[in-house]
Amino acid sequence: MAEFYVNKLDFLLEEAYMIGIFCILPILVYLAGRFLLFGSINLNHYETWQMIDFGNLALVMMVYTTMISLFILYYAQKNFEREKNGKRWLVWILLTIFSVHLITVSANLLSILLGFICISLFFHQLLLCFPNRKKSINVAWKKFILSRIGDLFFIFFCYSIYKTIGTLELREIHNLVLSMPIEERMTACFWPSIFLGIACMIKSAQFPLHFWLPETIDAPSPISAIMHAGIINAGGFLLLKFHFLYTPNSLASLIILFVGLMTVIVGGLSMLAQVDIKRKLAYSTLGQMGFMMVEFGLGLYPLILLHIIGHGFYKAYGFLAAGSRDLAPVPKQLGVSFKIIISFLILISPIAIYHKTDDIEYGVLTIFFLSLVGSLPKTLNPMAILVSIFLAIPSIFLLSLGTWMTGIESEQTQLNPMIAIISLLTLSTFSAFIILLPSLNQFKFVNWLYAYASRGFLFSQNSDKIFNKLVN
Repeated sequence: MAEFYVNKLDFLLEEAYMIGIFCILPILVYLAGRFLLFGSINLNHYETWQMIDFGNLALVMMVYTTMISLFILYYAQKNFEREKNGKRWLVWILLTIFSVHLITVSANLLSILLGFICISLFFHQLLLCFPNRKKSINVAWKKFILSRIGDLFFIFFCYSIYKTIGTLELREIHNLVLSMPIEERMTACFWPSIFLGIACMIKSAQFPLHFWLPETIDAPSPISAIMHAGIINAGGFLLLKFHFLYTPNSLASLIILFVGLMTVIVGGLSMLAQVDIKRKLAYSTLGQMGFMMVEFGLGLYPLILLHIIGHGFYKAYGFLAAGSRDLAPVPKQLGVSFKIIISFLILISPIAIYHKTDDIEYGVLTIFFLSLVGSLPKTLNPMAILVSIFLAIPSIFLLSLGTWMTGIESEQTQLNPMIAIISLLTLSTFSAFIILLPSLNQFKFVNWLYAYASRGFLFSQNSDKIFNKLVN
């Protein structure tokens, strides 16, 4: 037994060593590039480090991606050791991790663009792990085409920023934008915020270009874990990195908010109707990415990083453990009358709390915890109640925690109250409907909705037709 743990520790140290190299590799590549361009490097000079981001957001994200990569690589080594090309896939995984780190530490738009493109190119090779699986190949090329469209919009974003602001350095852009009057700022940032928003929404599989995400479940579990715990978060992270280009009431923020709400609805309904565990997890990721966009559109920027970290660890575990779960009976749900009461509270409480506090964060958290209560099983372990209360009480400090971790302030106070009420009403109505859904199976509309949701509302089938036309 002692030998087993010693071997496991040795392996973890070996993986940590590889991850560590790929963490500092972007910085080493940058310093080597400066040396080739200028012939020397002054490590004490400010300009030497100008293209590297050492802010709270970048450091926290580096720690998170390093930890999640370590666990996934440990599993991947076991998963791929029986495969013919397993070592080659591990190299592509490490290169994908390198690209994520490049985006994280870069403070220059060109290096961020390079990482943005490389993530997709390297992950494309991972999706081609099994060339004999025709469906996997089709999905890989679907994502490849959509990613190139996303890259094009990111290039438009870089060009519009340079044309408007006159620099590609993140710190200079940040300082110049925040020094502008609000009217001038909204005018200067209009097209850059639109282009960046579209690029990030494509990267994060937002409605209606989300159809490729559930189809990637044919990939091996480590690759699915990397996708759903890391790569899919790139869009939300980049929006957070360039949050100063947005204001909650701008057109770009409203588009992101609306698309996020639609993605939450499509992903949530489709997830409930799935019977395959990996497909259910994939649609769950879709809904979570939509909710992340809703948080951004509402100006709750600090919550996005906490959402990325919490969802990433959960989804990595979910995919890596999906193949080892035993079938279990579905627990009995609480009575219909109780669910009606909870649904009524979900519809009323968030708006009432927002009206009283002018803090939309409390309204969103109210929807979340009441939805959790409404989905509890009838045979509930008392410990689960204590854990739920334990989680609910400190949740009111989440925004402060996110602000401390990211160094980014929330802008929810600038949000138009009507937009806040409509968003809360949409989320609360959808949550109430989900809670009551098992009791509404006698209605034809619900059965029709379930049939379409189980097939992802036919987005995959329609995308197949378009893709086949493009290929042929």
